[in-house]
Amino acid sequence: MSDVYLADVQANPGTCRPTPAIVVALPTASPTEIIGVCISVQGAPTWDAAGAGSDFSANAGLTEIRPMRYLAALIATVTSPS
Repeated sequence: MSDVYLADVQANPGTCRPTPAIVVALPTASPTEIIGVCISVQGAPTWDAAGAGSDFSANAGLTEIRPMRYLAALIATVTSPS
């Protein structure tokens, strides 16, 4: 699974881990418009008052989303009869 959507969406880091959240298309947000699941958020570097790099990062407003087709394939393997 090498493909991931990078969305211009700010998500809470806790929303993506430990249990990924479903990402839907708006304005309808219907279950038939599931885009995928949030797998991580991108951090942006921060600086202290003196301009030195900080150990903390800020939310960059970019979210990595695993496409729905992978979730559908996983569900099919779990729910299919043996």
